[in-house]
Amino acid sequence: IRATSLDCMSQVNLSPVSTNSEYNEPVFMIGSDPKEKVPTLMALDTQASANLMDVDLQRELKLEIERCDQELVPLQTKTGKDRIKPIGIAKGVEWHFAQREKTFTSDFLVVDMKNYNIILGRKDIKRLRILKSGPGLERRTMIRSSSCA
Repeated sequence: IRATSLDCMSQVNLSPVSTNSEYNEPVFMIGSDPKEKVPTLMALDTQASANLMDVDLQRELKLEIERCDQELVPLQTKTGKDRIKPIGIAKGVEWHFAQREKTFTSDFLVVDMKNYNIILGRKDIKRLRILKSGPGLERRTMIRSSSCA
């Protein structure tokens, strides 16, 4: 049996996201002092089940974190046994896209990530309507009348 590249990956190389995101957007993260904003890149990942923030960025923003019992299972693991324990959760973090006025608020699990500063997962992508379906993928709403003839 031939080993796959997945079998050869070490725990250090595993990321708690799909890592296939080509949607990296410049954003400003707003820290504990609203006057200070930190520019960074945010990966928009529809396969990530949670929003993630690198611990170094959390420290730079001076954000308080709460205890978190949630564990993450990287998509790249075959067995599901490789789990990542977040350091905590930063709640109510404000951020906005570069050169945009609208400010969003999200919760982020704080983890030690090597390849990303911020990842916005599918729940907030959908909740905040960050990405929209293109032609042919939009969902149509049908309104049915409940009146009797």
